[in-house]
Amino acid sequence: MDDLKTIKAITRYVGNYYNQELTPILAAALRDSLSSGQLMSKISAAQLAGKYPVDSAFFIGHWHGLLPMLFYDHGVIKKATGIELDPFWVEFSNKLNYYWDWKSIIGNADNFVLPDADMIVNTSCEHMSYDWIEYVKSGVIICAQSTDYIHPTHINTVSSIEEFAEKWDGFSILESDATRYDVYSRFTIVAVKD
Repeated sequence: MDDLKTIKAITRYVGNYYNQELTPILAAALRDSLSSGQLMSKISAAQLAGKYPVDSAFFIGHWHGLLPMLFYDHGVIKKATGIELDPFWVEFSNKLNYYWDWKSIIGNADNFVLPDADMIVNTSCEHMSYDWIEYVKSGVIICAQSTDYIHPTHINTVSSIEEFAEKWDGFSILESDATRYDVYSRFTIVAVKD
């Protein structure tokens, strides 16, 4: 990945906070999003998925919108839609990603019909069920991440890359990575639906 593009993307991301009142909740979100584990796992996802560039993507639970921006800036995708539960982050990510063909919508991946897209990206697998997987169409690439980190909002952690790989029955795994950060491991899978 181009380091300068990554630095510019992170700088643009931090700059988007200047348009917000920096409440304690928002300050905590900024702090968490800039932790080494969060940043490096997003860069890792973009690097692995970047080996399989596509036209369109759908992001599930994209949080602040930094990940879609990294995918676009590094040529992994040309256009994308995202779904996010929190209306604040939907608006935030739309402002952040104003310069390319991106649109975030409010919704829940567990009861949302996946649109046609060449790639489905879900780096929040620990926060939700795996029900969405059954709606992925044949030939679609997925880029997914999970963690072993125990947290009140994590309902579906995994303990290893092997356990995470077991979730992808009916997919051919193209890339996988397990990286240990300060207090948790992050697991990344890039696969294509058979």
